Amino acid sequence: ENQKKIIDIVSAGALKEKLEELHLRHQIKKRNHGRFYLYTATAVAATFAIVLSFWFMYQPVAGTPYEQMIASVYFKDPGLPTLMSTAETNREFELAMIDYKLGDYRSSLDRLTALSEENPQNDTIRFYLGVNWFELGNFQRAGQLFEELRTSDSRYVIEKAEWYSALNYLHLEDREKAGELFNNIAEDYSHLYQSDASNAMLMMERFFDENY
Repeated sequence: ENQKKIIDIVSAGALKEKLEELHLRHQIKKRNHGRFYLYTATAVAATFAIVLSFWFMYQPVAGTPYEQMIASVYFKDPGLPTLMSTAETNREFELAMIDYKLGDYRSSLDRLTALSEENPQNDTIRFYLGVNWFELGNFQRAGQLFEELRTSDSRYVIEKAEWYSALNYLHLEDREKAGELFNNIAEDYSHLYQSDASNAMLMMERFFDENY
């Protein structure tokens, strides 16, 4: 029950479904005010948690000007609620995503590593392995996974891997490769991160113009 509450709080998609469910319950049971207010309180608490997480996300970031430039274009991947596989694999992946969303990247990495041994060809698992390595600051291992996933059979995975590859090159201070990837993404108007890449290029140009 506690795990379910955590999932409801940290998953924006789950929150949306919960609010729709609340609305339907209210329509059906208008006279049952006690239950309605109980569910509404839960939804408000979940909304507050998500708003608070965004507030922390957009607080000013300390560090060198270069680190601040990276922080200005980076946003944490929201993660996925489930994985299309067996029920047991789904559960482990769900727990790995909870750890990831709560910032416990080492625990998430351990769960995903075990899943990867059982599902070595699953690109979704491999992508979030890379994301966890990225969050832990191991940009060499993260970059290797992202580069491999750029040849995935899934366009969705490819686009996410391209975006994270560009961010990874920024952390490795490889301005040329990062700029090339951001430019390729920005020129593809159907790309998932097209506008984000355009913004990243502007931030990079501004930073290098001011500092070099």
